[in-house]
Amino acid sequence: MTRSPAWHARIDIAGAVEGSGFLVSDRTVLTCAHVMRHHDRAEAVFPGAPGLAPLPARIVARGAWAGGDRDPGDLAVLELERPVPIAPAVFAAVDAPHASPTPTLVAYGFPHGYDEEGVPGELLVASRQLIGDEWAHLEFPRGYDDGHVAAAGP
Repeated sequence: MTRSPAWHARIDIAGAVEGSGFLVSDRTVLTCAHVMRHHDRAEAVFPGAPGLAPLPARIVARGAWAGGDRDPGDLAVLELERPVPIAPAVFAAVDAPHASPTPTLVAYGFPHGYDEEGVPGELLVASRQLIGDEWAHLEFPRGYDDGHVAAAGP
């Protein structure tokens, strides 16, 4: 059985779960801009590192996303108050989603009712065709999605 990845972060704002993210350096978390839409500060919780207390974080970069369905750049970069002793996530090669056989992308989120442990979902890239230089279509063959499990494209 595979353990929960320690680099997976839950983003809490004012005591409420707002979304998820992942550690990309010892004090940097990548999340979605829509998670931080009305906020500049949050707490990062690492469920896969149960001995680690929630860490205050602040936005240091925000993508161009403005809240519309077709806005690009739904990314936000959070800087943690201090470094954490967790190995960051490892990125796949840019062409990895288009390998044969098609690999599965596992996304993890915190939909309502799963605030503590989160829930995974499996996605497949449905086409090599990009629209606006972004992945245009991901399919959910298995798992849970209520719009709160997100994946980023190249």
